[in-house]
Amino acid sequence: MVEAVLKTYIEQGYSTQDIALSENVGKTTVRYWLKKFGLKTKNYKNQIELKRPKKCSVCGETDPSKFYGNKRTICGKCHCSYTTKKGKENKEKAVEYLGGKCIKCGYNKCIEALDFHHTDKSKKDISFKSKRGWSWTRLKKELDKCILVCSNCHREIHNGD
Repeated sequence: MVEAVLKTYIEQGYSTQDIALSENVGKTTVRYWLKKFGLKTKNYKNQIELKRPKKCSVCGETDPSKFYGNKRTICGKCHCSYTTKKGKENKEKAVEYLGGKCIKCGYNKCIEALDFHHTDKSKKDISFKSKRGWSWTRLKKELDKCILVCSNCHREIHNGD
């Protein structure tokens, strides 16, 4: 990194994280170069927001109230759309991985009516219910402990039928 560029960011009130995002590098890299050049950042978050307003990289939204958490490049609405889409893609992939139909009755009309049933409850990952952000590798490991059944057959299994 160039010392003059870092000094410019510091003068504009950028934090280490802001510099990292702007330069497409990690915070550790920024900290390394700041230390090497003997520089320190001033983190005036409110001033930064005034100088550099947020803008969603997907839809162009600029209203600060529409952003949440540490999401600086995507608004809440686009983030929700993305995670919903990703969740559906993962479910399709998981259903296909387990055969694409209920192993008891053969039902395969609606993917939303297909459930993953753990054959051994004691080996179930307790966070499986919120699997939306899981990697395919982690999801596959958990699916190997499951069978694919339709909602009706799943209820019958739990009812002891």
